[in-house]
Amino acid sequence: GLDLLFTFKLFHTLGLDSLGKGVKPGLSRNEAYQLPIVIPPLAEQQRIVAKVDELMALCDQLQISRNERETRRNCLVASSLNRINTTTADEAKNATRFHLDHFQRLTTRTEHIKQLRQSILSLAVRGLLIPQDPNDEPVTEVIDRIKKEKVHLVALGKIKLEKPLDLINLQKVPFAAPAGWAWRKIDTIVRSLRNDIRTGPFGSTLHKEEHRPTGVPVWGIESINKNGSFNGKCKIYVDAKKARELLSFAVKGGDIIISRSGTVGELCRLPDDAPHGLLSTNLMKISLDKEVVSPDYFCLLFKGAESIDTQLIELCAGSTRLFLTQSILAKLHFPLPPLAEQHRIVAKVDEVMALCDQLEAKLITTEADSRRLLEAVLRDALNTSAMTN
Repeated sequence: GLDLLFTFKLFHTLGLDSLGKGVKPGLSRNEAYQLPIVIPPLAEQQRIVAKVDELMALCDQLQISRNERETRRNCLVASSLNRINTTTADEAKNATRFHLDHFQRLTTRTEHIKQLRQSILSLAVRGLLIPQDPNDEPVTEVIDRIKKEKVHLVALGKIKLEKPLDLINLQKVPFAAPAGWAWRKIDTIVRSLRNDIRTGPFGSTLHKEEHRPTGVPVWGIESINKNGSFNGKCKIYVDAKKARELLSFAVKGGDIIISRSGTVGELCRLPDDAPHGLLSTNLMKISLDKEVVSPDYFCLLFKGAESIDTQLIELCAGSTRLFLTQSILAKLHFPLPPLAEQHRIVAKVDEVMALCDQLEAKLITTEADSRRLLEAVLRDALNTSAMTN
């Protein structure tokens, strides 16, 4: 009284996998025997099998058609975004215009929004997201002024003379700096490499028995969200006395904290109202010269410049895992715009990213609505079929 193919399909509906228990789940025969099933007449079983096969074949055709359409769309999206990210300034502007003109057709999944976010960041740090203002003070003039100040402070004995870093080979930079911009290394955006770039205390300085459940926070990698924001999470605290002993490792609002190991290069800016704390061993602090660079722009730069990722991989190579040091950080070169343009870039990126958030939420809502509509149509079709029978 049982058709073999009907039985095969019936078993797919019983949720047998949920009966597995224990460390190494196994199917209990006794539990499976207790499951109730409904058996239609043999002739109807065969009609059910034929109808299921017919509908499944149609589903396969729809899936193949959808996959082909999505593959073509993905190729077009990838090609469009690649032109935005890798071509000359004029070509990138035309590619951006094309992408935005066909945005609704090109953007159908949340993955497309993720790719678009990265392209926006790439445009921002290449000087292609907003136009340059000829009235902005060129960054080279600011840096020259600060160099003169440093020479004066060295003469007064207030700071030590630091060994200048190697010059940048402009033949090897990924793109030419726009008007008013300059390629620079980190010694031009901090006052002192000795004081403004710090790593966290090692085991010889901070011992496990000195950890406390509350007190002065020791910020770690867990304090940095994947989107580059600060979340205030902390695993280690120390008392005020120990914090005073480790004052050279202190961080405050406005400082940049960057991961040294594991997810090398992930960073965030501590909010102005963040509690004063200490660096953990796996973090590095960067205190920026705010006459030259905005902390928000510096964070955006690390997220948007592929050249920095490439440099980090090359400079950290040779060990079992990537590990960022002060000397490696000092070798990185950055495309640096005038300070006023940095603020405009950050504001524009924030504005466009907010639109991306809205588009992503809309896509998620649309996908959910589509699923509910499909479920309703199927339910209605099945109920109609059942009533007809």
